[in-house]
Amino acid sequence: PGAPRPALVVDCIDDLATKADLIEYCVSEGLQIVSALGSGAKSDPTQMCVMQGLRDIENDPLATKLRKMFGTRNVDLTGVSFVYS
Repeated sequence: PGAPRPALVVDCIDDLATKADLIEYCVSEGLQIVSALGSGAKSDPTQMCVMQGLRDIENDPLATKLRKMFGTRNVDLTGVSFVYS
């Protein structure tokens, strides 16, 4: 038998292409993933938000870039959790 599957993948990658590749891999393999977006240097944890998919996330430059990047890929992001502030 192969290696055990992770229960959850936590993505804190800053490189956009690598982040997109990891998200795409997890979706294609049916792995649950939580991906961090624009949350760096924030000091108020009460302002953190979690959203399923990228469609409704506003005012986050990383989310905007990922939406554009995934516009050319056939990946359903509705099951991906994104953390941002």
